[in-house]
Amino acid sequence: MLSVSRFHIDVFLTVRRAKTTLFLSVKESMEVLELKKMIEGILKVPPEDQQLLRQSTPMDDHKPLAYYSLNSQTARAHSPATLGLCLRDAGKYNDKDVVIYCVISVSIAQA
Repeated sequence: MLSVSRFHIDVFLTVRRAKTTLFLSVKESMEVLELKKMIEGILKVPPEDQQLLRQSTPMDDHKPLAYYSLNSQTARAHSPATLGLCLRDAGKYNDKDVVIYCVISVSIAQA
Protein backbone atom coordinates (compact mmCIF):
# COMPACT_ATOMS: atom_id res chain seq x y z
CA MET A 1 0.00 0.00 0.00
CA LEU A 2 1.36 3.40 -0.99
CA SER A 3 1.67 5.89 1.86
CA VAL A 4 1.37 9.55 0.97
CA SER A 5 2.66 12.17 3.37
CA ARG A 6 0.22 15.02 3.85
CA PHE A 7 3.07 17.41 3.08
CA HIS A 8 3.32 16.24 -0.52
CA ILE A 9 -0.29 16.76 -1.50
CA ASP A 10 -1.15 19.20 -4.26
CA VAL A 11 -3.37 22.14 -3.60
CA PHE A 12 -4.92 24.12 -6.42
CA LEU A 13 -4.99 27.90 -6.33
CA THR A 14 -6.19 30.82 -8.37
CA VAL A 15 -4.25 34.00 -7.76
CA ARG A 16 -6.23 37.04 -8.89
CA ARG A 17 -5.35 40.66 -9.55
CA ALA A 18 -7.25 43.04 -11.82
CA LYS A 19 -7.95 41.12 -15.05
CA THR A 20 -5.22 38.55 -14.39
CA THR A 21 -5.96 35.09 -13.01
CA LEU A 22 -3.20 32.54 -12.46
CA PHE A 23 -4.06 28.86 -11.97
CA LEU A 24 -1.37 27.09 -9.94
CA SER A 25 -0.83 23.64 -8.49
CA VAL A 26 1.51 23.68 -5.48
CA LYS A 27 2.32 21.62 -2.38
CA GLU A 28 0.56 22.54 0.85
CA SER A 29 3.94 22.49 2.63
CA MET A 30 5.25 25.24 0.32
CA GLU A 31 6.01 28.55 2.02
CA VAL A 32 4.28 31.71 0.81
CA LEU A 33 7.66 33.09 -0.33
CA GLU A 34 8.12 30.12 -2.67
CA LEU A 35 4.68 30.79 -4.15
CA LYS A 36 5.67 34.43 -4.69
CA LYS A 37 8.78 33.23 -6.54
CA MET A 38 6.54 31.16 -8.84
CA ILE A 39 4.44 34.26 -9.47
CA GLU A 40 7.63 36.24 -10.17
CA GLY A 41 8.48 33.77 -12.92
CA ILE A 42 5.14 34.46 -14.58
CA LEU A 43 4.50 38.16 -13.94
CA LYS A 44 8.15 39.36 -13.66
CA VAL A 45 7.41 41.10 -10.33
CA PRO A 46 9.88 40.38 -7.49
CA PRO A 47 8.48 38.74 -4.31
CA GLU A 48 9.21 41.82 -2.18
CA ASP A 49 6.79 43.79 -4.38
CA GLN A 50 3.98 41.23 -4.00
CA GLN A 51 1.46 40.84 -1.21
CA LEU A 52 -0.75 37.76 -1.18
CA LEU A 53 -4.08 37.85 0.61
CA ARG A 54 -6.14 34.95 1.94
CA GLN A 55 -9.67 36.17 2.68
CA SER A 56 -8.38 39.78 2.93
CA THR A 57 -5.62 38.78 5.39
CA PRO A 58 -2.00 39.41 4.31
CA MET A 59 0.00 36.18 4.18
CA ASP A 60 3.37 35.86 5.95
CA ASP A 61 6.25 34.89 3.62
CA HIS A 62 7.63 32.29 6.02
CA LYS A 63 4.40 30.42 6.79
CA PRO A 64 3.44 27.29 4.85
CA LEU A 65 0.28 27.40 2.77
CA ALA A 66 -1.26 24.82 5.11
CA TYR A 67 -1.13 27.46 7.89
CA TYR A 68 -3.82 29.35 5.93
CA SER A 69 -6.00 26.21 5.62
CA LEU A 70 -4.90 25.66 2.04
CA ASN A 71 -4.96 21.89 1.73
CA SER A 72 -6.36 19.11 -0.41
CA GLN A 73 -9.80 19.54 1.18
CA THR A 74 -10.08 23.32 0.72
CA ALA A 75 -8.22 23.78 -2.58
CA ARG A 76 -9.23 21.10 -5.06
CA ALA A 77 -8.70 20.98 -8.80
CA HIS A 78 -12.41 21.47 -9.53
CA SER A 79 -12.76 24.10 -6.79
CA PRO A 80 -9.45 25.94 -6.29
CA ALA A 81 -8.86 28.34 -3.40
CA THR A 82 -8.56 31.99 -4.40
CA LEU A 83 -5.81 34.32 -3.24
CA GLY A 84 -5.71 38.04 -3.91
CA LEU A 85 -2.53 39.66 -5.18
CA CYS A 86 -1.51 43.25 -4.51
CA LEU A 87 1.58 44.77 -6.11
CA ARG A 88 3.75 47.46 -4.58
CA ASP A 89 4.21 50.64 -6.59
CA ALA A 90 6.03 53.75 -5.32
CA GLY A 91 6.52 52.22 -1.86
CA LYS A 92 2.94 51.16 -1.12
CA TYR A 93 0.73 48.26 -2.10
CA ASN A 94 -2.17 48.96 -4.40
CA ASP A 95 -5.67 47.88 -3.45
CA LYS A 96 -6.78 44.39 -4.27
CA ASP A 97 -8.28 45.25 -7.63
CA VAL A 98 -10.03 42.13 -8.86
CA VAL A 99 -12.37 42.32 -11.82
CA ILE A 100 -15.42 40.14 -11.23
CA TYR A 101 -16.06 37.46 -13.81
CA CYS A 102 -19.06 38.11 -15.97
CA VAL A 103 -21.93 35.69 -15.54
CA ILE A 104 -23.81 34.81 -18.69
CA SER A 105 -27.30 33.43 -18.47
CA VAL A 106 -28.44 31.37 -21.41
CA SER A 107 -32.04 30.40 -22.08
CA ILE A 108 -32.88 27.72 -24.55
CA ALA A 109 -36.23 28.22 -26.21
CA GLN A 110 -38.17 25.10 -26.94
CA ALA A 111 -39.62 24.82 -30.42
